[in-house]
Amino acid sequence: MIISMQGSTPVGYIEQSSEKIILATGGGGFYIIDKNDILNKRPKLLPLPTNFHEVISNRNFYSNNGAHSIKDILIKDGEILVSYTNEKYSDCYNLSIISAKINYTVLKLYNAFQFEECSNEKGTNPHEGGGRMVNYKEKQILLSVGSYGINKFPQDKNSIFGKIIAIDIDSGKYNIVSMGHRNPQGLNYDEEHDVILSTDHGPKGGDEININMDRLGNSTIENYGWPISSYGSHYDGQHRTDAPLYKSHIKYGFKEPIIEFTPSIAISEIIKFPGEDSKNDFLIGSLGFTDLEGRQSLHYLQFDKLYKTLLFKDVWFIGDRIRDLLSIDKKVVLMLLEGDHNVLPSIGILEFD
Repeated sequence: MIISMQGSTPVGYIEQSSEKIILATGGGGFYIIDKNDILNKRPKLLPLPTNFHEVISNRNFYSNNGAHSIKDILIKDGEILVSYTNEKYSDCYNLSIISAKINYTVLKLYNAFQFEECSNEKGTNPHEGGGRMVNYKEKQILLSVGSYGINKFPQDKNSIFGKIIAIDIDSGKYNIVSMGHRNPQGLNYDEEHDVILSTDHGPKGGDEININMDRLGNSTIENYGWPISSYGSHYDGQHRTDAPLYKSHIKYGFKEPIIEFTPSIAISEIIKFPGEDSKNDFLIGSLGFTDLEGRQSLHYLQFDKLYKTLLFKDVWFIGDRIRDLLSIDKKVVLMLLEGDHNVLPSIGILEFD
């Protein structure tokens, strides 16, 4: 089932409260859908007024190119959190979070979390910004921060770029959970097993699914290798001393991905498969503008109970870029779909028997 969204940018994200689905377009448009209406197959998309344009003054944000945009939305403890590309200083960019108390009449957004560090280096690319958020432990959330296209950041423990971090919402303090990421656009926390799963875009090839079973209290920060190790290659085919892209991860002291995709599938969000019988079963979205195998598809993956082995996989071709996924019922998953740059986003409703 498809719900068309008129007048929005070609990027968007979806989240849920107990009663509503909230949708945010990349350019800052917010909408609500009654969850019961979706389950009853009569959904209606309603605009949700905000003060977004007052809070976000980045001159590039509204250029409609998708790089300077909202990167994810998350509901936690009665608030909606919105990660976005922030122009911290003139031509110096990073990832920031704004927030608002949940209100279905109007959202009054305010600045909630900002880093001091930003990048104004040549080659800075907000398309590689990450920005995924998931609920974590107690008052914490996990946030993925991309490399922003600068290769020196992900292996620098003093830089926030190329990391997954745990943020305490009340204090704003954070800890690095993992590093060596390029552009992690999928993030999931399996609370039952205390496991973090993330997806990471490779360059030309080398998309990854990474498993982090280490606990936050441990002193070790998991390192997934970018830009030293990757199963992908540079688009220009050239060797670079700052990013050699060795194929092996473990040989150079890094953690191997549990799965890598070459050619790339343009990997996106990862969620737990819905249903009472689901164990370590997950759905992974993929983007892409071509019909190469695995792109514009939903990937079903089943891992063993220790997350050491992939037991089963299947690929379901959808025919649109899958930007976001949301399980709203034991049998229903929403897909935020994107066509090519000339097609407006839509929501697909996937029902399982």
